[in-house]
Amino acid sequence: MRFSVIIPTYNRAPILAKTLQALASLNYPKNEFEVLVVSDGSTPDTKVAVENFKKKEVLSILYFEQAHQGQAQARNLGIEKSGGEIILFLGDDTIPDKNLLNNHDKIHRVNPSTIVLGLVQWDEAVGINDFMRYIAPNGPQFHFGTIKNYKDAGWDHFYTSNISLPRSVIGNLRFDTRFSHVYAAFEDIDFGLSLARQGIKIFFSKEALVHHHHFYTPEAFNKRMVMVGRSFPIFCDKYKKNKLLYWRLKWQYAPFDFFPGQLALFKFLSKILAQSNLLKKINIRYSWYFNICYYYALGMAEQSKKNNL
Repeated sequence: MRFSVIIPTYNRAPILAKTLQALASLNYPKNEFEVLVVSDGSTPDTKVAVENFKKKEVLSILYFEQAHQGQAQARNLGIEKSGGEIILFLGDDTIPDKNLLNNHDKIHRVNPSTIVLGLVQWDEAVGINDFMRYIAPNGPQFHFGTIKNYKDAGWDHFYTSNISLPRSVIGNLRFDTRFSHVYAAFEDIDFGLSLARQGIKIFFSKEALVHHHHFYTPEAFNKRMVMVGRSFPIFCDKYKKNKLLYWRLKWQYAPFDFFPGQLALFKFLSKILAQSNLLKKINIRYSWYFNICYYYALGMAEQSKKNNL
């Protein structure tokens, strides 16, 4: 078995079905890959969707369930149950291009010890708005545009929406389960950082493509950013003993934290910029930016207060 495709999922049965259908249509030998769906405490319709698809017998699918613990534990369960030489992590809302596995495999055969990061683009079927164009692929959700060296993309681009790596590279490493469903962010970046500290590089391939079938409004994304903010103090605190790395992480992911009163400032700016008469004169992206910063900082403040970090 060449590939094990691991998909954590939580209450997205209709979109998951689209992902499975796309995997069944790949231009890659069906006997050379398996699909492992790990339900993270989903409602029964997720199992029904997978079972209905399994009846078609067009894809090798393994289905597992766990209590609602988060994607970190779901991916760990997938790793333990998988049998492929190469692990490919996908999101349950990412629709693979027909040549996804071919393009991942092509790089692995030339560079057998590398990680392969594929491109994530919006699925036009969901209706792409201006805000979605702002947050990805060159914004606060995905920033593929900051990759300068495609042969060494950097650990901060370890996106589990579309990334593959040999089982031999993973070894005994697992995702940190302190990033539970309440802190479902930074667990992938943390995993990538652990591998980078071992000298493992990430190769970026635009050809290894998936389409992100997820519609975002600013309000929905702001809720996500609170969760991301809660996760950052946990991530950063793990590396407190390495002062150089610790301060680099702080500067890279929360530079505003060096200045007092940032939460009140972001709240003030986001409120002012939300006034329609000002938005005619000021680029709306600044309003989005300060809103995102505010909710991110809010999540950080909540978590730091909770854990005294």
